Amino acid sequence: MMAGGLAGTVLLTPGTAFADIGAPVNTATSITASTQWNSSTDVSTVKVTVSVTAQSGSSAPTGDVIVSTGPATSRWCDAKLDQSSGLVSTGSCFIKNLSDGSYNLTASFAGQNGFASSVSARYPIEIGGAPVWTADSPPLSAAPGSFYKYSFTAAGTPVPGYALAPGAPSWLHILNWNGEVYGQIPWWVRSFTYSVIASSSAGSAGAGPFTVTVSPAHQQAHLTTQLVCPRYMLSGQSGSCTLVMRNDGPAAAVNTTAQISLPAQLRARWCSWGWVHGCFVNGGTVTWHLGTVAAWQTKSVTVVVTARFSGQPWWRHSVRVTVNGAAFWGGQWWWQQAHASFTGTHVTIFRR
Repeated sequence: MMAGGLAGTVLLTPGTAFADIGAPVNTATSITASTQWNSSTDVSTVKVTVSVTAQSGSSAPTGDVIVSTGPATSRWCDAKLDQSSGLVSTGSCFIKNLSDGSYNLTASFAGQNGFASSVSARYPIEIGGAPVWTADSPPLSAAPGSFYKYSFTAAGTPVPGYALAPGAPSWLHILNWNGEVYGQIPWWVRSFTYSVIASSSAGSAGAGPFTVTVSPAHQQAHLTTQLVCPRYMLSGQSGSCTLVMRNDGPAAAVNTTAQISLPAQLRARWCSWGWVHGCFVNGGTVTWHLGTVAAWQTKSVTVVVTARFSGQPWWRHSVRVTVNGAAFWGGQWWWQQAHASFTGTHVTIFRR
């Protein structure tokens, strides 16, 4: 078509002015995660995370994704695709005021900016109802005196709280807000049983009873020590230091050796228990060989000492010293012992 001759005219070459700009890039939409929150009005909010993936090309889709609970409830939210990596874009939105019940969420990408529309598969969620256990397999064996711990977890909306059922041992505890069961097992306990209850306004669920067997791979003794000496002494005065050993079991403490280590200001005079005047004195160390201390048995050893103030500057009127005690067991000789318990106390010595 020409007007006013050829001047100022443009000839359109076929296939140029109406060139095909290409078909939209196919996409795949999916719901990747959901998180629930409950409110004080017994309705819930769900955060839904979606992704849209380009099936070809070199860029990720852009635009909006509508997430819906379906025509029966007509709840929906708009997720903007605000993050991308490679050919995948992601976004999230919140669906509010959901009552208890079952829902099948779907996400719809309308298609724009050169990308075709797509709809996700159904994504089922459950709002409300009794809690459902997701972690309820605690350890059923433990060692005497060990620290027992396990975290129970239950899903549900509202979020459930946790409690131990009646009959649990008094030393076992649970954190109400996260279901963590914990407690220090006493040395004498050989088994214990407990159950856990998860509850909310929507219902409750029980886990257990769980019976835990307390039996170590090999029985060991648990020997504790306490040292008693005079708190105050005068120079030249005599007094006694007693080391008390108690075996809390469950096994006997074999080849037991007791020791009291004296400072230079306390001199051993005589001692009780054992052989040849009751003990063996080597410098400031007093040693007893006691053999076996049975489970639940208590033994004590005593050394009589005399306080000395020699070697102190003339202006000092008192000196505070430390006395140490120890018990070793498990080996043939004290330096080979596999186990030990240590204790100590202080004595203040005054110049006459």
